[in-house]
Amino acid sequence: MKYKINPLPCPFCGGLPKVYPKYPETEGNAWAMVECDNEECPSQPSVLDDEEVADESIDYFTIAIKRWNTRA
Repeated sequence: MKYKINPLPCPFCGGLPKVYPKYPETEGNAWAMVECDNEECPSQPSVLDDEEVADESIDYFTIAIKRWNTRA
């Protein structure tokens, strides 16, 4: 799936994260999550879109990826 922005590598292990839902047609498209998929990552962080409204017109993928890409 193509996103408006791409997630950065994991800040702890450098691995590429996975973006969920993988199949929004069957898993629903009113949520999104980005998480490190590396089993050897010391932290295995994940970020939800954190939106309280379930609205299919909202781009939850972009919201979750922007939150993931935010670095201190």
